[in-house]
Amino acid sequence: TGVQTCALPICLVFQAINADFFGLRHNAKELYRRSSEMARRQGLPGAAAQPLAQDALSDALLGNCEVARTEARAAILPDQVPDGVFPGVLALAYCGEAAQAQKIADETSKRFPLATIWNAVYLPTIRAALDSKRNQPTQAIEALQSATPYERRYPWGIYLRGLAYVALHKGEQASTEFQKIVDHKGATWDAAAAPIYSLSYIGLARAAVLSGDTPRSKKAYQDFLSLWKDADPDLPILIAARKEYAALH
Repeated sequence: TGVQTCALPICLVFQAINADFFGLRHNAKELYRRSSEMARRQGLPGAAAQPLAQDALSDALLGNCEVARTEARAAILPDQVPDGVFPGVLALAYCGEAAQAQKIADETSKRFPLATIWNAVYLPTIRAALDSKRNQPTQAIEALQSATPYERRYPWGIYLRGLAYVALHKGEQASTEFQKIVDHKGATWDAAAAPIYSLSYIGLARAAVLSGDTPRSKKAYQDFLSLWKDADPDLPILIAARKEYAALH
């Protein structure tokens, strides 16, 4: 029957998600841009902003905060629904833009006081990211408690909890969190969360170092570097992972 193509913005987003999973950030960025432009031409401003917000969050997670801040600010529109607001605000929070992230989060909470996923998942995730940037990992873990029942669908709490345990030098607890994502990365596919499925291997590697398990750490780094064998070489997180792996030898 041949290969069918999809002429909808969401199809380009799915391609961008796949590119981000393999560290092909420049390719993903172009796909997000094309998706946004396609939605804009169709007169869908909210749909046009969403890929740009996801693009910003990917840049934030991969260590390119200078770009992520600019992208996130441009992607957050007035009166957006929580699903549209979340990626951009989390990018700002993850990159230390506490005042702006908190302001937008507060405004969204006022407009959607009864939004279940916003209150139970998105808002705690933003708070946890802000706590982590303030070097308050214990508070970050506490903030994520309400997200626990939703984590199979929205794995942000698992990932940020793992990072918090690393900050607390609790290697075994961190490993448990990151392993959940690695073991179930096919169970759901949250578009905004695409990079964390790959980055959890780095989390596992760093957690194993804290636990004194060098062989396990090496294996996790090897898995990550194999997954990202064709990744863009200039990604800060990839550069850091290669240095950390080399230091184990």
